[in-house]
Amino acid sequence: MPTRPRPTIAALLAGVLALPPAAAAQGAAPAAPNVVRGVVFDSLANRPLAGAQVFVEGLPTMATADAAGRFTVAGIPAGRQLLAAEHPALAGVGLSALRAAVDVADGAPADVMLSTPGRAAVWRRVCGAPPPERDAAVLYGDVRDAGTDARLPGATVRVTWAAPATADGLRRANPVRREVRTDSAGVYRVCGLPHDAPVDVVASAGPHATGRVVVAADDRGLVRMDLLVPRDATPLARVAGVVRDTAGVARAGVHVEVDAADGPPVVTDAEGRFALQRVAAGTRTLRLRAPGQAPVAVPVGIRPASMAPLELTLRIPVPVARVLVGAGGPSR
Repeated sequence: MPTRPRPTIAALLAGVLALPPAAAAQGAAPAAPNVVRGVVFDSLANRPLAGAQVFVEGLPTMATADAAGRFTVAGIPAGRQLLAAEHPALAGVGLSALRAAVDVADGAPADVMLSTPGRAAVWRRVCGAPPPERDAAVLYGDVRDAGTDARLPGATVRVTWAAPATADGLRRANPVRREVRTDSAGVYRVCGLPHDAPVDVVASAGPHATGRVVVAADDRGLVRMDLLVPRDATPLARVAGVVRDTAGVARAGVHVEVDAADGPPVVTDAEGRFALQRVAAGTRTLRLRAPGQAPVAVPVGIRPASMAPLELTLRIPVPVARVLVGAGGPSR
């Protein structure tokens, strides 16, 4: 069966330019407001960046890119303007926004393409070197004190994974370990991880450490994992929440546990609620086990009860679909 080709930036922009222009003003009617239109594109994932918020800096008007990445921002004054687009995915490439200067003329739409940097540019930005020829992923983030939220320079981040190897005609997995330290801003970077396999991550500062969490790269080959390390004075937390299925129905009988909890797993009640007592703060792994379903493990950042409650939504397979977690009190 032939493979359907992916859209290219040129093809997407051509589609935008082919849109019919606004009707010309007739007689004494006022001219239509100036328009900036175009496409927001994710070069790393080779697809439109749907849902991006597009705006002209200094103006209140805003538009949301559709499923094809297309947008139209109206009411723009003539002259050179700075167009920007924001999207949560941009944080994964170290950007707060995409920006481009555009010249707007009265009565004529201005067309523009906003695109993320390519893989080579992202590698140079994050890793300080050109990317390898083979597919590889980048893991990065910051390490903070779970109690004070202060960044932790010099913290250690250890990453391990199983690399496939063949010896004597037998295929086996060899353990690989990488260790880095955070910089003066508490930021770490691990480049050259496997693109298609999960990796185990643990952060430590002196004798204190997070739990072991498992992460995997997205289709951009990037993983951002911010880590919380507990210290001597960090209080224990109470983690409470509710488990619901994809229809929003509370699920009873689901086993919930978290590493570093002082006690056995708990089971959700008839309203899907659970509470774990005396849980060590920091980055931990929350595990859900529903009857007849494979266990689900998700990293969570747990802060002491004295801090703002944590609310986490987990999108996981049926019948367990969502968990709202609060540190220090139940979510209702």
